[in-house]
Amino acid sequence: KSTAEAPAPDPLVMLQGGPGGSTIDTYAPLFVLNLLPEANTIRAQRDIVLFDQRGTLYSQPALLCREDFELVDRTIEQRLSREESGRLQAEAVLACRDRLARDGVDLAAYNSLENAADIDSLRRALGYDTINLYGVSYGTLLALHAMRAYPDRLRSVILDGVVPPQVNFLLDGARSQQRAFEELFQACAADAACHAAYPDLGQVFYDTVDRLNAAPARVAITDPTTGRKYDAVVDGDTFSNIVFQLMYPSELLGALPKVIYDAHAGRFTLPAQVWPMLLFDRTMA
Repeated sequence: KSTAEAPAPDPLVMLQGGPGGSTIDTYAPLFVLNLLPEANTIRAQRDIVLFDQRGTLYSQPALLCREDFELVDRTIEQRLSREESGRLQAEAVLACRDRLARDGVDLAAYNSLENAADIDSLRRALGYDTINLYGVSYGTLLALHAMRAYPDRLRSVILDGVVPPQVNFLLDGARSQQRAFEELFQACAADAACHAAYPDLGQVFYDTVDRLNAAPARVAITDPTTGRKYDAVVDGDTFSNIVFQLMYPSELLGALPKVIYDAHAGRFTLPAQVWPMLLFDRTMA
């Protein structure tokens, strides 16, 4: 609820990405622990509404795939070929789908159009005439669907990291990842200090990926939830994905050239700290 005596009538409604991420799990701790100062500024003016989209963590039913979590636990210390890894991942997803269907879940009901309709249902249930939407990543695509379906009910919309509706973002992910890498390498080359400390960053990165695919490294990591320790296999594809994920928090961008050079020398200090939080995330539906 807003801290104002007379708050604005239109709240800020948060839309999480993924798709499958939990809005509540992501944002509630930030607000409660006062780790997001901007939230206080917003709450001084209006309510903030957090809801988990259909199928995500705190909704019912939540489409959590324990088969995928179990696959990570079972194979993280194994050296798998790209083909074998893809096959096992597909099998886990299909097993999850079949289990949910056996449990009576109508999977056809989980799509962006229904998701957008939920936003307006929530608005009406909470008694707001209009709302402000903030969407990040997939949440921007969801916001665009809401803009098309319920334009008169939206006072303003913030699109953060746009997923345009005219592309298949699942298929275009690799192209987006490649563009992000090239932006990083060019930014380092254009910065005198970065270029002096980490010359030919792109070539070093691709050489590292190729070498790790030929001879994967072993990296000691710990599951932050269970405390279990693993001697994880990190091949080139895995390292590439780790670096891509590390690009999301802008605070880490300045560290990435060192991460790449360290990996080239066989050191994985930052990935060993950050990767487990991504790898063992059991909140994604």
